[in-house]
Amino acid sequence: SLSGLVPLTIDIFLPAMPSIAQQLASPVSDIQFSLATLNLGVALGHLLYGALSDRYGRRPVVIGAMIVYTLAAVACRFAATAGALVWLRFVQGLAAACSMVLSRAIVRDHYEGTDAARMYSYMFVASALAPILAPVAGGYVTASFGGLATFYVVSVAGAAITFLSAAKFAESYPAPVRAAHRAEAPG
Repeated sequence: SLSGLVPLTIDIFLPAMPSIAQQLASPVSDIQFSLATLNLGVALGHLLYGALSDRYGRRPVVIGAMIVYTLAAVACRFAATAGALVWLRFVQGLAAACSMVLSRAIVRDHYEGTDAARMYSYMFVASALAPILAPVAGGYVTASFGGLATFYVVSVAGAAITFLSAAKFAESYPAPVRAAHRAEAPG
């Protein structure tokens, strides 16, 4: 579920942009800019999550980032201006980057060899299906409820991932291993 979150977040939004522009009484170009800021947040987030999860563990970082992601998605739904949407999408992208970075780290923590390759292939399928299915879902949601309603869908996805992470995900990089790796690091 983590590996498909960023493609879902991007692609469900694409058919909704004209509707969102109309709902916020803004030019479509302003709404398109929010897509650029989302991607900027994802790019910058890649610099954060490896170090944070190496220090604090994968589980709390995933849960924390998914809470921020979900809250940002809800806030996007209630954005009153295109400017607010632009900043909220940046925050959403920054939080969503966790899913890309840590899904791979978690597989590396748990699996080796062919088992790791099999898990990476499952992740690839999820990240490949999301860009195919998300625009279709986004189109249906937009046609039925308006473009801003697509943020409800990604809010539910974020809440589900948060819940599953809290309920089912055992730490894959425990404190003793983190401490041992820090002790091995060159001074």
